[in-house]
Amino acid sequence: MKKSTLQGLASATIGALIYGSWAYYVNMADGSAMALRTSAVQGSFSFFLTLSMSLLLSWLFTRFGHSLASAVASWLLNGVFIFSTAYGLQYAAGSKAILMTIGPGFLIGSAYAAAFLFSLYRGAENSSENTLSKEPLES
Repeated sequence: MKKSTLQGLASATIGALIYGSWAYYVNMADGSAMALRTSAVQGSFSFFLTLSMSLLLSWLFTRFGHSLASAVASWLLNGVFIFSTAYGLQYAAGSKAILMTIGPGFLIGSAYAAAFLFSLYRGAENSSENTLSKEPLES
């Protein structure tokens, strides 16, 4: 198994435990059954999201052309997708505290996405600089 896959699985497991626990805590006032259901939904979603977000961001960034505008567009589209999906899942689970349940994960996920896209952008920028610097100088 690739190192990046193992890192993704470890991060996904940690995210599932943290955000599942947060959802449980936020929804405890509505009873343990609701808290467990929203915890399972948020934990599962966090696991899936952590594994898939990097792939989606990489694909969007590449598709839009490796520019700063591409990074911003990728971040915005990713944010809309993530927020809509998380909101819909918690709505379907019957959570009465949807924004409190998904808010922290959405904010942290958005920051992660921005940092990840910035690293892609810098990598693309450095790659193009390295390509130019390796060309032979004309005399």
